[in-house]
Amino acid sequence: MSKFKLKRQRRFKIEVVPNMHAYAAERRNTRTQQEVEDYQKFEKLLALFAVCFKWADMPSAMHIIGNIANVVTATAMEW
Repeated sequence: MSKFKLKRQRRFKIEVVPNMHAYAAERRNTRTQQEVEDYQKFEKLLALFAVCFKWADMPSAMHIIGNIANVVTATAMEW
């Protein structure tokens, strides 16, 4: 589990986050209101995922991971 988590965490940090920030900066002057709201939701998810990655490092995190999945799913459904 740890290798998988670390692989995804690294990719998230070096690909997803920087690409979304670059896209937002590039579109800063031409974004629609919907895009602004979507980006704000993305920023909230970044904070959530940062916590999820920390929890996944805990030795007895299996029960926590189930709760994380529920939170992520509920947030995704909001989108």
